[in-house]
This record gives sequence, structure tokens and C-alpha cells, in this order.
Amino acid sequence: MLVVGTAQPSAAATARSLSRAGYRVIGAWQGGRLAGRTRYCEKLYRIPPTSDAAMFLAAVNGICRIERVDAVMPLAEEMLGVLVSGRDPAAAWTLVGPSPSVFHALCNKAGLLQTLVTAGIPSPLSVVVTGNGLNGSLPPLPSYVKVVSGVEGGSASGRPYRVADASSRDEIVAAHLASGRVVLVQEEVDGQLWRFHFARCGGRIAHLGVMTLADYPPRIGESTMSRFTTTPPALAEVGSALVEAVDFEGVGSLGFVERNGVFYAHDINLRMLGSIAGTIAAGLDLPRLGVEIALGREPVLTPVNVRDLHFVHLHGELAALRGTLRGEPTGRSARKIAAGIVLAALLPGRMLYPLDVTDPLPTLAVLAKAARGPAQYHA
Repeated sequence: MLVVGTAQPSAAATARSLSRAGYRVIGAWQGGRLAGRTRYCEKLYRIPPTSDAAMFLAAVNGICRIERVDAVMPLAEEMLGVLVSGRDPAAAWTLVGPSPSVFHALCNKAGLLQTLVTAGIPSPLSVVVTGNGLNGSLPPLPSYVKVVSGVEGGSASGRPYRVADASSRDEIVAAHLASGRVVLVQEEVDGQLWRFHFARCGGRIAHLGVMTLADYPPRIGESTMSRFTTTPPALAEVGSALVEAVDFEGVGSLGFVERNGVFYAHDINLRMLGSIAGTIAAGLDLPRLGVEIALGREPVLTPVNVRDLHFVHLHGELAALRGTLRGEPTGRSARKIAAGIVLAALLPGRMLYPLDVTDPLPTLAVLAKAARGPAQYHA
């Protein structure tokens, strides 16, 4: 097994899951003294960034040839995009991820809009903007500006911009268009954030629900504190319908906003997120299941006996703590954030990730990065 992007927050838990499942795990990353290192990778290879897609693909193919890799699991959105679009169909290794058509239908923001319309699944009011103009009417403010293009070529889409006035929206859209990007302008649906983590194979699906308790940066960042629980029936229905609409067999995470009992789809990830350690601990081992499905081993999927879990991501909460101390409007006091970190490390039913006594390097990397000063949190 080759895990690509071991500096991603999901890497330590992913490598641990696959190693404990009996796989020989090789890692690949862009280098670093601490970040990206885990004892659950037998070897680590340094690879070029995805911004040079040809060199990145050549490096992955070379590692797979040398190490006789059966399957490749990319952990970053842009890594998945390059491998989906650039993998040679005759390659000896299998990609743990979607086909190009499914990737476009779910992970491309413009493609997702069309998929949702076809499947009759609610989504926030949205419009795609290209150099040729609008494909519809602009949604009401406040809204988000999201990059649509570039992931397949190795460019990370980055965080969305939240805009509360027309001038800011127009300025951001114009800047993206000037750089050749396609963007999506989407209304803000104010409600409870949920994720639907799933594995689907042979027409059967196993899943659990994840409720966001805190995120950073607020409203545009990834979840830093979550509750893993049995999937609410309405979320199970809409999440399953979306996966089945494109007949995707594999693993992933679907993002929804719940408002007045309606779940609006807004963000799809067919890779391991930073909270994957919580998913595994709650009863759904997505890395192992993803590899088994990709290799055609067809695991038997049964309803998940979910272990309720309060999950805290150390990297994200330290970033939120720094933001609060700098006076940013995070909605929580520094004392509350710090207490949450400590309690997650001590109390049963809680998890502080990547704290793991069997694999201390990822935790040391997070603490070292926090000590160096402000940094963005990426899932």
C-alpha cells in the first residue's frame, strides 16, 4: 500500500489502520523534519508537489514499480484529482478512489450541482461563473465564493471566501477569473453542519453521522471538534441517495447543512479527512474498507454499531486557540478551547487526535508547528 500525502492530518490514522489490517504501508510526502512521519509507514519517499503533475505522477509510478505497490491512497484533494485524471488505465496499481466520471459528478463543484439537480437532492442556491459570464442568477448575500477548476491539474482549491456585500463578492470573483479559474458563488445556508461517512460495495452501504461542534476559521474552516453518532434517518436517506445516484462503490464523506429538518448538500470528499481517526474509533474503518473495495475483495457491509465519540483535532483547536488569543471572533473563549483539549485527552468517550502513545511523531509535529506561530488548519 502506498499512502500519498503523509503530512496530511489524516495520515497517521490511515497508516495505522492499514498496518494493523496486515498491509505493508509505504508513505510519500513533500518532506519535512517531523511532519509526515509515522512509525506505521515502513518507508517514506519524498515526491514532487502536485503543481508539477507530470513529475508527481512519474514519482508515484516509480515508487509503485520499486515497491510492487498494489493500491495507492491519496490523502489530499489535489493529489486525488491528479491521480484520478492522470493514472494510466494499464497501471499495475489500483487507485483507492473514484472513477473520473464519479470524481467529476461529486468532487467537481459544478458537476456536483448537476448531480444534485438530477437526483432531486437539496443544495444551496448556486451559480457557476466563468470568463463568459454567469450561468444563472447570483444567490443572495451572505454567500461563498469557491474555486471550481484546477484540482484535476494539481492545484488545491483552497478555502472558500465568505462575502457579506456585493463589492467584496465581485472583487473576489473578478480576481479568480483573471487568473483563469472558474468559480462557484453559493448562498450561505445557516444551520447545523453534518457529515455522512460511508462505505458502499455490492449495493450495500455502511455509514455513521458526524455533527460539527466547532470549526476554524469559523464558517469557512474544517471541523476541529465533532461528535460521532448513529446517522439521523433523514441524513442516512439523503446521503445514501447521493452515493447511489452515481453508483459509487468506495468510501468517502458527504457534507450537509441541516436547516429546519432539511439536509442541504454542500461539500463532498472521496478521501480520508482529518477526522478519520474518529471514524475508525466510532466503528467504521474507512481506510481498510476503501482498500478492500478498490482491490475487489468485496467486504460484507453491515449496519455500524456506532460508539458515540467526542472528537477533538489538536492541530485545529490549537489554531483556534491562537486565533482567540489574537482577538479573532471564534465564538469561544480561550479557556473553553484549552479545557476542551485537556478533557479530550483525559476523559473516556473522547479522543484527542493525533495523540497516540504508540506513534508520538505526529503529535510532536503538531506541537512543533504550533510553537512556530500562526498557521492555517487543513483537514
